[in-house]
Amino acid sequence: MREALYDIYIYGEKGKAAPLIVMNTFQGNGSDVYSALCTMTEKELNLAVISDINWNEEMSPWECAPLYKNDSPYTGGADKYLDKLTGSIIPAIKAELGTEPGYLNDLNY
Repeated sequence: MREALYDIYIYGEKGKAAPLIVMNTFQGNGSDVYSALCTMTEKELNLAVISDINWNEEMSPWECAPLYKNDSPYTGGADKYLDKLTGSIIPAIKAELGTEPGYLNDLNY
């Protein structure tokens, strides 16, 4: 699925009000994370992986100079991303699942 310039990978069963875990990543589809979660619990869950995040822009809450040589600066765009996440991305994920999740959890580091 694609929403607001991001590739979104959804794992789990559609139509069930299972917990929804949302994970942001700069690359990858999160299939290994879903597999690991399934080995940790027998409870049903859904995982939505939002890929292609611009980490230095969308995950930084404030502006900051580059931390490493040849790194780009952090622009402080987390508020804008959070607005997109709650305003359009999560509603699109819920629509794709076809149900309201039992609860919503954000998985990040």
